[in-house]
Amino acid sequence: MIDEILVDGCSKGGCKKLGFGEANSLARLVDKFGYCILTNYPKFLSEVNPLQIGSTMFPLVELELKKLGGIASKAFFVNFGDPNTNDQLINEAELIALISALKIAIRFDIKIIKSDSDLVVKYWSSKEWPSSSKSKKTKTRLLNECPDKLEAIIECQKLKELFISQHGGQIIKISGDDNLADFGYHK
Repeated sequence: MIDEILVDGCSKGGCKKLGFGEANSLARLVDKFGYCILTNYPKFLSEVNPLQIGSTMFPLVELELKKLGGIASKAFFVNFGDPNTNDQLINEAELIALISALKIAIRFDIKIIKSDSDLVVKYWSSKEWPSSSKSKKTKTRLLNECPDKLEAIIECQKLKELFISQHGGQIIKISGDDNLADFGYHK
């Protein structure tokens, strides 16, 4: 049985380095041994594919990756975010990965989710924002220009609250070096 989910996201630039030039973002969820949860446990994939955020459906498309960390791996392409810019796409991918993990964890009573994303774990999923002026500008821009991303942030906050309050779950911030879901850029 799965007792924890490790998550990571990969930006448009990272997708190109991995050989998926057209992909906007990749999400990867693995168990504590590094095996892709959405592939090795088909019941989990059916829970989140397509991934619904608000009224929008995002189909997840499986991609075969080269070996990462010695394990033949798979990730899921999610066409979320603005494909014309790299602005925040890594964080959008991390956000999609966390939303998927939260939905699976709530449904299947998994208690621990681990991520290496400070922004997603500490702020976007927690109704808090960093206090820097850049972060305040980002929040204002989200409110005015990025309703899809803002809707995803709100969805993540609601899921996290449910995960913690009703399921006793924990979201733990870990180092990229310790994240078996990591796409390899921290190593």
